[in-house]
Amino acid sequence: MIEFEYDSKNFITHNHLKELGCRKCTVVCWDDNWQKPPNRVSIISLSKELGLSNRVRLSHAQDQEDLRFLDTTRAKTCPWSMPAKTKKGDLLLVWRSGPKQSRFHDIFEALENAAPKHGYSGYGRCKIISHLENPVTLQDIKNHNVLGNLSIKEPQFFMGPNTDLTPYWPWLYQLIIDRNPKLKRVLYPFSPGRFTI
Repeated sequence: MIEFEYDSKNFITHNHLKELGCRKCTVVCWDDNWQKPPNRVSIISLSKELGLSNRVRLSHAQDQEDLRFLDTTRAKTCPWSMPAKTKKGDLLLVWRSGPKQSRFHDIFEALENAAPKHGYSGYGRCKIISHLENPVTLQDIKNHNVLGNLSIKEPQFFMGPNTDLTPYWPWLYQLIIDRNPKLKRVLYPFSPGRFTI
């Protein structure tokens, strides 16, 4: 049996798992968001097969504990809150907000799909790619002819549809590299056109 879904998890939502019984099935989908499908269900993700699955996601750091952790950690990996749609391999840009904050300062790579945990809709382990020496600030965003279109709610907190920053990644990437030229080699695997479409 073959079933077509946009998100693989819709197979459950549409009650196909109950209909399947003991039979085997292949789910062909665009986006694989099913954490642990049963052995009798195999999944083919078209976005992954076509190499179009990587996204750039927005994450926040606002609590003093999180900000202190980011300023002092020497760890290479850490658990972190992330948008619920985050997939393994996605890039997370961490927006620090609070007193004397309001900037993109940290870049993580998701090491696993986001899952609900600790009261967050998305949570998982991340690899710390970089803490930017020269962050991209709120003023940089507001002054940019393209990035100025991002929704920012005071006090300097990103909102709404901007949890997926992939459409803005070419400009954000360029701003980050312009301010942090030493990171060009580190960020090269994540450059627009290589990492995202």
